[in-house]
Amino acid sequence: MGLYLINRIKLGYEDLYPVLTLGLAFLTSGLTDALRDSDFLAVYVAGIVL
Repeated sequence: MGLYLINRIKLGYEDLYPVLTLGLAFLTSGLTDALRDSDFLAVYVAGIVL
């Protein structure tokens, strides 16, 4: 989902893509924490996928 989102969103400035990626990492961490799973592992795997 994150890779699709990064490829589809056209931001006005190139400097905003790291901010988007960091936001996706926080979103991944929050969702896995809500599911009571390992958020560190989920963010690591999401980073590998990206």
